[in-house]
Amino acid sequence: MASWKSTAFSFMLLIVLAALAVGGVAGRQWWQARTVRRDLALARQHLDQGKPEMAEQILATRMETSKPTSAWSAALVDLRFEALEAMNDVTAEQMLAGQVLDEQRPWVRSGEPAWARAEIIQGRVALKAQQIDQARQHFLRVLGQPQGAQGQAEAELGLARIEMAIGKVPEAKARLDAMLETLAENHPVRAGVEHNLGLINTTMLLSREPFGEDEIYAVTKGDSIYKIARRFEVSQDLIMRVNQISDPSRLSIGRRLKIPRLDLSIVVDKSNNTLTLYNQGKFFKKYQVRTGEYDYQTPVGDFEVRTKKKDPAWTSPQTGKHYAAGDPENQLGTRWMGFSGNASLGIHEAVDESSIGTYSSNGCVGLARADVEELYDLMRRGAPVKIVGEKATPALKL
Repeated sequence: MASWKSTAFSFMLLIVLAALAVGGVAGRQWWQARTVRRDLALARQHLDQGKPEMAEQILATRMETSKPTSAWSAALVDLRFEALEAMNDVTAEQMLAGQVLDEQRPWVRSGEPAWARAEIIQGRVALKAQQIDQARQHFLRVLGQPQGAQGQAEAELGLARIEMAIGKVPEAKARLDAMLETLAENHPVRAGVEHNLGLINTTMLLSREPFGEDEIYAVTKGDSIYKIARRFEVSQDLIMRVNQISDPSRLSIGRRLKIPRLDLSIVVDKSNNTLTLYNQGKFFKKYQVRTGEYDYQTPVGDFEVRTKKKDPAWTSPQTGKHYAAGDPENQLGTRWMGFSGNASLGIHEAVDESSIGTYSSNGCVGLARADVEELYDLMRRGAPVKIVGEKATPALKL
């Protein structure tokens, strides 16, 4: 009888101890989850206040003391990626991506946003190191997820950059053109697509090899650059630049010239200080510009490129002082493209390149020297120019 009671007591004691143990584990898990939620909220607060370094310190410490694959680990990694991006700490981003993709200690499951971001980062690293096959595998893994999954536009852009790196330029152009048709104006990848597409379009245009509708023309007796440009309705400067002609008076009969077939137009948007170049209505390239200090100075409306001049002289509208071409105080720089309907309005070099992106001109559209010299060669007289948008009002600091 006593033995039976002893056995029952021991059994009940085991049950109680087990319950206490389970309760203790549950309690510890609850406390840890509460601590993690607190740290995530505090890190989020620091990020919103523009203090990414403080957020990163909290998140890095939490990852060092926590186990991966927990219910909150994906949120932790997502927020840490955001902090590192705000800090522009590329090296730390790459290290975190390696942690995320570590098969021995996976912090997130395949297909989740942080996983896709890690694949994209590692793909970029491999591409920069010219490890083409490895880079392609990273991007294809993201694209292998169900359509619409996180990171697929970035992966598609990665494949286009691979095609550019290995010389498949027409294939890259086709891919980027297709992407541009589907991406919203505010999509975070769109700027990268436009940048790379602009590089491709200008590279193809300025090369000696014909693409698309470009023609090869053999010079005949009586030809001149001026006559050829008028016949094909393209810029004389563009024909000379593409065909590397330094002296237009020495044009030999029978010489074969590449004639780009273009129908270029310009849209200047004051709301974001950009100049977008279109060819036959399709995106060609985008440039950053500066516009008028006051909204009325750069008027909205439709214009044409009326005049073109290299190394122009300039008269200050404030002082009336005249500056010769090449004078360091000449604010027109190396190129001038004047508009129809307004003799004082046009496109020229912004001598102070730090002013690009600001509202600081007397009304003209200013570009960096390399950009304005490229644009000058591309544009013909009579090309349409549209100015749209309003000067952006800076946000108030509360």
